[in-house]
This record gives sequence, C-alpha cells and structure tokens, in this order.
Amino acid sequence: VVVLDIKYQGILSKPKIATLNGSHFLDMDLFEFIKKIEDLGAGEVVINCIDRDGTKNGYDIELISKIRKISKLILTLLGGAGSFKDIEDLMTKVSTVGCSAGSLFVFKGKFDAVLISYLNKDEREILKNIKFYD
Repeated sequence: VVVLDIKYQGILSKPKIATLNGSHFLDMDLFEFIKKIEDLGAGEVVINCIDRDGTKNGYDIELISKIRKISKLILTLLGGAGSFKDIEDLMTKVSTVGCSAGSLFVFKGKFDAVLISYLNKDEREILKNIKFYD
C-alpha cells in the first residue's frame, strides 16, 4: 500500500505529491509516479487530498477519475467528505474501494462543534444500499 499526500501547486494548480505536511513537493508528475508504483508491484494507493481535508466540500472526484483512467490499483480517497451524498458520489462515479470521512462524523452543527457521533439505523441503510461503480 502506498499513501500519497496530494496538494495543488503553482499557477496552473497541478496536483503534486507533497511531503513534510505539504511544505515540500516531489519533482515528478503524479500520474507518472502512480504508473511507476503500479509497475513496481504496489497493490493499492491511498490518496490524501490535503487541500480538501477537513473542508467538507466533497471529494476530488476529478482527480481520482484521472487516476482511475491510468491505473488499475485499488484506490482509497481521503479528504473532503461533508455528506453521505459525497460518499455516494465517490463510490458510484469512480471505482474506489474505500474513503475516509472524519469531519463528517466529528464536527456537528453550524459551529462545527466537536461531537463524535455514530450512524443511526437509517443512515447505515443508506450506506449499505449504495450501488458501487462496476
């Protein structure tokens, strides 16, 4: 499993592989790097979209779709979940295996108060019934 922190950088706002809490960037194209790790035998890649982490503005479906087009790796996406619809959009539009949704379950209300919550029965059913991308 390879875990990559991705942050958009530069005038053209290109997705770059970040290190050291997003302060340094790998000098290699993200998509070339993913192909390289796949060729070297990686089985899964976890993509952490730093720019979306904690925003609750939805996953970077455009980025993960581009990755999916060039790679058969198992994909998991982190960063951006703000609703069950965001999870559904990711799972139905892009062939991913997993996603993270920390802020969705921790921050509640208009002031984003910290409140650890658990899914009720209806919410569990919504997630159970999502039709995954083929």
